[in-house]
Amino acid sequence: MNLHEDIQRIKEVMGVLSEQDTDQQYDFYKTTYNPEDKTIVGAYMITGEDENTIQIMNVKETPKEGRIYMDNAQVYLISYQKVDLPKSQVEILDKVDGMDGFNFIKIPYWLFKKLDDKLVTNRIKGKKRLDVSNLQLRNNDFLRKLNDPDLERYLMVSNPDKGTMDNLNYAAKKYKPTE
Repeated sequence: MNLHEDIQRIKEVMGVLSEQDTDQQYDFYKTTYNPEDKTIVGAYMITGEDENTIQIMNVKETPKEGRIYMDNAQVYLISYQKVDLPKSQVEILDKVDGMDGFNFIKIPYWLFKKLDDKLVTNRIKGKKRLDVSNLQLRNNDFLRKLNDPDLERYLMVSNPDKGTMDNLNYAAKKYKPTE
């Protein structure tokens, strides 16, 4: 346990933990394990919903080590997944401040481990700019996914960098529909 978690627990036990304090314990950039109820809380964008499931999008940002743009923006690549989660197993906690469309979602640890390759968050803090690798530019399936309006909305909220949107639009135009 770290000092911040210890302070949170003391406040909780003494009854001085306000609702605002509990919202601040979660971080947009990483998932948080809660050992008391064996759950994981992470920030995800909800992209769809029906009576039994919610669909979330998780974009993993991978930095290209040793590469930065001239304005000190970190160069990164993306991969993303859309995942359907059963409403009966998850709990939507609260909206993420300043991140329109993102919510903190509590997921049972067993479900998280079952889908960890799709639910693990990997986000870069600070100034960053999307890049698309040559390998990705040759992958027509990846290029098709770049045309997803949910991905554009996700990137506009999580990284409002004009260069990122320009790079996304450039790469998305490379998609060639197959007959």
